[in-house]
Amino acid sequence: CPSWSPDGARVTVAASADDRSSIVVMDLSGAVLDTLISSTDSHFDCPQWSPTRDEVVFTRYHIPGNRLFDLSSLSDDGDLEIVDVETKTVRALVVDEGISNYGGWSRDGEWIAFQSARHLSGATTQGEWFAGLEIYVVRRDGSGLRRLTHNDHFDAHPSW
Repeated sequence: CPSWSPDGARVTVAASADDRSSIVVMDLSGAVLDTLISSTDSHFDCPQWSPTRDEVVFTRYHIPGNRLFDLSSLSDDGDLEIVDVETKTVRALVVDEGISNYGGWSRDGEWIAFQSARHLSGATTQGEWFAGLEIYVVRRDGSGLRRLTHNDHFDAHPSW
């Protein structure tokens, strides 16, 4: 899930190596310019650059940094967080049991759409879990959380 900076000169990506997961900023030659966040206790995924601010929304899975996300257990969970590109300050956006992931910014940078199984309990198979995914939106400050879809279909990977 690479994501362009608003000026088009940089890209942010999730990287994993040596039991560490990171969100990095790269230039167009592929050189790493900066590491925004790094951890051995979490796995980071799908960073998306804000169109109007120097912030990146990303998913933090609560699993060791270089262990890939494993749906077979249905126990891994993920939260949406935002990191400030300049200060590297991280703040929680959507934190709960279950998975909330793949955040994408609205064009004005005020809203984030994401997929979630936060409402789901009792799923015993991957099929039930995938069918339980729904689309939500939340304001960039964490307010205004709303569920947009209400069905038993695979509602995932929202985009503005």
